[in-house]
Amino acid sequence: MIEILGKSKWLLVAALFAFCVAPTFISYRAYLFAWDDSDYLIRSIAVSRAFWSGNVHGVVGAMVSIRPPAMTLLGLPWGPLASWDAAGKCFITVAAVISLLAALCLYLLLRIGVKPFFVVAASVCVLASLGPYPPRPSAYPYPA
Repeated sequence: MIEILGKSKWLLVAALFAFCVAPTFISYRAYLFAWDDSDYLIRSIAVSRAFWSGNVHGVVGAMVSIRPPAMTLLGLPWGPLASWDAAGKCFITVAAVISLLAALCLYLLLRIGVKPFFVVAASVCVLASLGPYPPRPSAYPYPA
């Protein structure tokens, strides 16, 4: 019985951590593309098509840029991307990678002996730092 309570404590800590940290990388608002984002997505489409067709030179050519190539690899799990709509699946990959990194951080913090109270307190601080409340910024001149 004590072992079950001990495991449920860690599950509760993980759930609280995920609840507090998840809003930092998940947003349900419409996303407006800047030219950097469009560049990443078009490169992701090109890398995906080249990778799934077996064109090594096409993969390397599409990845070479002044920006890091990691973002161009986000479309690989989805097969050859055929359009901008299909490139939207890259956002799912980004969310999955960030979730994996958040879970890894939680695991490593608990593994090195950080008390669960401090992990939850830190995640609550992250959640609180997402302000301003209400979420609409009043400092920007353009309408949201």
